[in-house]
Amino acid sequence: MKDTILVIDAGNTKSKLALSQGGTLIADVLLADHEQTVAEALRLAAQGDAEGCLLCSVTEETEKVAAQLRDAGLPTSILSIEMSLPFAIDYATPRTLGPDRIAGAVGAFASWPGVSTLIIDAGTAITYDFLSADGHLRGGAISPGIGMRFRALHAFTAKLPLCNTADWSGDAIGDDTRKAIASGVMNGVWAEADSFIRMAKAQDPASVIVITGGDYKNFDLTAKKGIFARPNLVLQGLALLAKDNFDNIVRR
Repeated sequence: MKDTILVIDAGNTKSKLALSQGGTLIADVLLADHEQTVAEALRLAAQGDAEGCLLCSVTEETEKVAAQLRDAGLPTSILSIEMSLPFAIDYATPRTLGPDRIAGAVGAFASWPGVSTLIIDAGTAITYDFLSADGHLRGGAISPGIGMRFRALHAFTAKLPLCNTADWSGDAIGDDTRKAIASGVMNGVWAEADSFIRMAKAQDPASVIVITGGDYKNFDLTAKKGIFARPNLVLQGLALLAKDNFDNIVRR
C-alpha cells in the first residue's frame, strides 16, 4: 500500500503495533509481548507493504529494536523532539519527556484542535499532561499505575497480600483485607485523577479530558461530560507524526 508506515507503541508492559496511511490507522491494532515485537513488526510490515516504521518506546531496548528492524530492511525512526510536531513543548527538560506522552498529545491536539486538553495515560505509570488551547505542551505529572500500587503494598509490607482489580467490589469500605486494599488503590486513583481534572477545569472550563492506556477501563470517569476514552491515542498520534515526517522516516 502506498505511503504506508508501521507505527509501534512499545510501553513498559507490552507493545502495540498498527499500520498507518495518511495519518490514519488502517488496520486492527496488534498487541505483542516485548520479545515478539521485532518479529511481529516485520510480519505486519510485510503484510501491509510498509515503507518504514516509526517507533515510540519507553523501554531500555529502544535502540536495539530499531537496529534490528533496520538490519531486516525496514527503515525505522525513533520518535524524538527533533521531528516536526504540531505544538511547542514547554517542558524544562524536553529530552526527558516520554515519547508516549508526546505522541498522545499529538493525537489529542488533532482530535480537539484549539481546545485545552488534559491527557490521562493509565498504564504501568499514570501520566497527566496539560496541552493548552494555543498549542503548548506544558508538562504534567507522573504517578504509580494501578498494578504498581497493588504490587507496592505487597512488596513493602510484611503481611499484605498481592491483590488486583478483581478484588475491587466498588464499595468504599472493604470488609476484608483484600477488599480494603482494592478500595484504597482504586479510590486513591480515582481521587487523584479527579483532582487533576478539577485543576484542568479550573484553568479552562472548556478543557477536554481524554483517557488512554491499558488501564483506561478502570477509570469510572468517562460518563462525565467532556471526558473521552481513546485507548489507542498514542498510536493515533504516531500515525499523524508518520504522515508529517514521512520522507525522513523512509530515507533512513
